[in-house]
Amino acid sequence: MKTTLTAFAIVVLLAGRAFAGAWVQNEGGYFLDPAYYHYETGHYWDNQGTKKPIGCSTGTGNCTFSKNELNLYGEYGLTPANTLTFQTAFDSLTWGNASTSGLTDIKLGLIHNIETDSSGSLSVQGVLIAPTGYSISSTPRLGYDRLGVQANMLYGRSFKNGFIDTLAGVRHYFGYPSDQLRLTALLGYDLTSYLQLLPILDVQWGLGNESHETIGQNPYLGAYYKLIQTGSSLRIKFSDGFSAVTGLTAPVWGRNTGGGFQYNAGIWYAF
Repeated sequence: MKTTLTAFAIVVLLAGRAFAGAWVQNEGGYFLDPAYYHYETGHYWDNQGTKKPIGCSTGTGNCTFSKNELNLYGEYGLTPANTLTFQTAFDSLTWGNASTSGLTDIKLGLIHNIETDSSGSLSVQGVLIAPTGYSISSTPRLGYDRLGVQANMLYGRSFKNGFIDTLAGVRHYFGYPSDQLRLTALLGYDLTSYLQLLPILDVQWGLGNESHETIGQNPYLGAYYKLIQTGSSLRIKFSDGFSAVTGLTAPVWGRNTGGGFQYNAGIWYAF
């Protein structure tokens, strides 16, 4: 089944920023992706794109920012052309002597398939982002504490030994922070019948509108940031509907954001 082989792969690398691929679920079908993510950095890129020590949230000296996340992403095939999506996470953040933990934003989405042929799929997606009651003034803060929406164009194409899946989207938060352009390209390549390599390129580009004021502190989620990152994961396929996935994401360049690496491990279960 094409969906179990390709459509979920983009969710694998981007903790808290998960999104679906271009192929929709079969009607009545479910997909679940529980995953663990660990992010850590002692550096950040400033407004000019210069990498510097991250410092501490309070006082002086050099500290490390880390995030441990339990993430849940799910899909449900509402009709042959429409799939509902859901994503949220529980984060534990530490920055020097300061720490925060709690439930992050809930993201509810709908994917509508425009056209599918024997090897390709074109879809659009809308996502509603809702905060869960955390304080934006916390240091480090869990999120932006603002309602948001995201509109995505999704295109995927399969070939003999794999697939490519792409996303182009714009995210808007109401009042704060800056709007963000989101671009992602994922390549899936079958090493064997049960091993799949998943390299990915991800761009998150703040557009500079809305307020740039810093409310609370979180070096991973600036008010106006730009980030280019790449990485790769390995998928072990135990069956068409069940896989284990593990990988690493590395930053390439950024502005107003942390320069950390991220490790992930999870399972994909379709039924």
